[in-house]
Amino acid sequence: MVTKAYDEVRSGKVPKNFDVDLIIAGLDEDPPNFVTHETSFISPRPPPRDFSIVTYDKSGELVYHTYTASIGSASDTADRFINEFLETVNPRQPYLGLVRCAQVVMEAHRIAEKRHRGSVGERDQLVWINDNPTFQETSEKETSLLGSSLRLKAQGLLTGEVVNEVFKVILNRDNSERDAATRVRDKLREILLSDSDGARRLLDYVLFGRN
Repeated sequence: MVTKAYDEVRSGKVPKNFDVDLIIAGLDEDPPNFVTHETSFISPRPPPRDFSIVTYDKSGELVYHTYTASIGSASDTADRFINEFLETVNPRQPYLGLVRCAQVVMEAHRIAEKRHRGSVGERDQLVWINDNPTFQETSEKETSLLGSSLRLKAQGLLTGEVVNEVFKVILNRDNSERDAATRVRDKLREILLSDSDGARRLLDYVLFGRN
């Protein structure tokens, strides 16, 4: 399913003005959802970045939901992720989808900033395979916020163990920063377990450190 949908996106079903270099698919979703990130630019100044969320409608046609955010304004993009898309990622387990969307926003902006500085290759691609985010044709494996240790299973529960695994990836911390990672992980757990409307607050905290 992922290969088929990936091929569809790469073979022309993305609008022609999109240069797709980031594709993420969740295998726990049926049909899977994709996030694509357009990064082509022609000037040294950071341009607008278009985030296109690609889903399937009931007839099986691809549907595009497009958002534009310049580097440094990820909060606006995050709000639109939440308001218009997040609840559809995984209705049975919305918080797993929430954490995944937080990762998507962070990863897309990280790649956008690195590309603007000229430190990311032209063919960086991220494909979700068997619940493992896998880079192809990229040198970003070691520094990626989406490391291969992440395991979000389709029928998993939002336990402390899941939160720990997620934040091992999001924070990419070494042992010397374990205390800081623990504090952030605990803050995430607090938000998820106590506030059913905490999606925006969670993304604010994960992306910007704001309470």
